[in-house]
Amino acid sequence: MSMPLSRALPVALLVWVAAFALPAQARDYAVEVIVFQQQEAGGVDREHWPGEVAELVQGVRLHRPGDGPVRRLSGSAMELGGVRQRLDGSGRYRVLEHLGWIQADLPESRAPWVAVGRGRDGDAPGLYGGMRVYVGRYLHVETELRLRDEDTVYPMRTRRRMRSGELHYLDHPILGVIIQARRLDNDA
Repeated sequence: MSMPLSRALPVALLVWVAAFALPAQARDYAVEVIVFQQQEAGGVDREHWPGEVAELVQGVRLHRPGDGPVRRLSGSAMELGGVRQRLDGSGRYRVLEHLGWIQADLPESRAPWVAVGRGRDGDAPGLYGGMRVYVGRYLHVETELRLRDEDTVYPMRTRRRMRSGELHYLDHPILGVIIQARRLDNDA
């Protein structure tokens, strides 16, 4: 026996509204990043490097795997080790940082910054700064990095739209960033 159209339409409409009203299940992402210095930075002398740079963001430190909004990715879960080896072995690049973390698909307003290198800015030579990954309509990465040597500070501030699972390269005359955000299966 079939349901009359006058009853079927409200039931179908109710099912359709309920499907969109239920909260979407949060997805987790494994984010892996390699930050490197270009040893033969062509054109660095033609760039204008600001004498004063804005204060860096305060990032979350990744100490160990565990609970929290951002959890360190275990060494066995890192997938870009071969990329790092090729960069190190080329003689043209020096890897400054290789890190990974797990985070939920948070919007820009709630996505935490992750400390990179030494984190907050200092006077000693080295890599400082942070980066974050967030989800809007698309997946995005934002970086605020700074490489300090004895004489100069080289800032790198970038915002980029990404695709899940793809390798992305963020270019800079001195620094390079290779990043991948992979969607994790939350049912596992």
